[in-house]
Amino acid sequence: IAAFCGFLFLLPLDAALSTLWITPWNFASSHALSVVILFVLTGHLAFVSGITAHAYDVGYKLLGRLPGGLALATVFGCAAFAATTGSSVATVGTMGRIAIPEMERYNYDRALSAGCVAAAGTLGTLIPPSVLLVLYGILAEASIGQLLIAGILPGILSAFIYGVMIAVRVKLNPSLAPPAPRTPLMEGIRSLPKLTGVFILFIVMVGGIFLGVFTPTEAGAVGVLVAAIGVLYRFYWHRVMAGLKAMGLPVRVPPGVTRLVGDPEGVEPSVGQAFKSAISDTTRVAGMILAILIGAALFSQFVSLSRIPYHFSEMIAGLDQPPWVILLLVLALYIPLGMFLNPLSVMIITVPITLPVITSLGHSPIWYGIIVIKMMEVAAITPPVGLNVYVAKSVAPHLPLETIFRGIFWFFLMDITTIAILVMFPEIVLFLPNIMF
Repeated sequence: IAAFCGFLFLLPLDAALSTLWITPWNFASSHALSVVILFVLTGHLAFVSGITAHAYDVGYKLLGRLPGGLALATVFGCAAFAATTGSSVATVGTMGRIAIPEMERYNYDRALSAGCVAAAGTLGTLIPPSVLLVLYGILAEASIGQLLIAGILPGILSAFIYGVMIAVRVKLNPSLAPPAPRTPLMEGIRSLPKLTGVFILFIVMVGGIFLGVFTPTEAGAVGVLVAAIGVLYRFYWHRVMAGLKAMGLPVRVPPGVTRLVGDPEGVEPSVGQAFKSAISDTTRVAGMILAILIGAALFSQFVSLSRIPYHFSEMIAGLDQPPWVILLLVLALYIPLGMFLNPLSVMIITVPITLPVITSLGHSPIWYGIIVIKMMEVAAITPPVGLNVYVAKSVAPHLPLETIFRGIFWFFLMDITTIAILVMFPEIVLFLPNIMF
């Protein structure tokens, strides 16, 4: 509506009406949108296949010996889950159901346990395959492949900083996270095959993009194929083995193979229902994203016609301030906007206006994309909206919102620290994209 009113103000009526239908058509027919749909479908298929079901368990067996082991396992599990789904909401919703009850069982501080899930879930927007990174690439007309690869090291850095903060806080105040039963390190190493599905999906998709084997669209299609195979394996592997044994055939399965996705219990009752669930969820999410992006395309066209980016750049240049001050002013816009709007809406409003300013300062649009996504992570846990906080509340309704927001505080500071590091050392973001094949 805002875009159409702007068209009427800037253009004759017939030109405004023509722009109103031509722009959505041209945008919706863009092949770049297929990347979004394929990544969303890959995430939903990976979820119903169960290949991420043991991420938390593996994380605990590897990190449970450290201070705050269950919270560290939550961060590890969220990172592993994010590597297949690309969605922060799905990460919080799934890991919250597993991690929060487990941490409460061992009397972890409630604010720490809920805040850990809500904050670590934001890794889903940064670690590829990230849907939000793809959407930024579409809005900024930047290389989607480079953006996805650029998210790897910042995602690892974010998880590492979260983990260090948790370990230090628990070391200084052990009452935050009473010790839980420890498992031998070798048992944790032996549990790694349970994440084979995650590793395969991540390496095939992200590795294929990095090595130049796939375009992002092709990587999305291959990801759908791999995740679909994971669904079939989940439902039919044990049945096939049982059938062969019932026929008297000498079937011997290597012990590691049966641990690829773990116990088949607790999944959809049939493979048909699993695929139906994944496809229907994908259709709903993709339809919502497409509607929002068509509005974004119209808004971007209006912004371009109105020359708002040009005037904004002129205003910023007139401030006569060092580039780092201008960058801070631009990034500061995201805090209040993120407090009241969802991340995609903030990107739609800000990227067409701020990107020309950032590139005029000599910064890479790829680097700026990662910074924007990190700011969106901050927005996802910032009150009063804080979408991830409300998702955590939905899976742990007994926890007051005040408790969850209180638990977010330290993670908020760590996100600001990570952003500061990425601003001071942009090579962390650009190293992998610069060596892509």
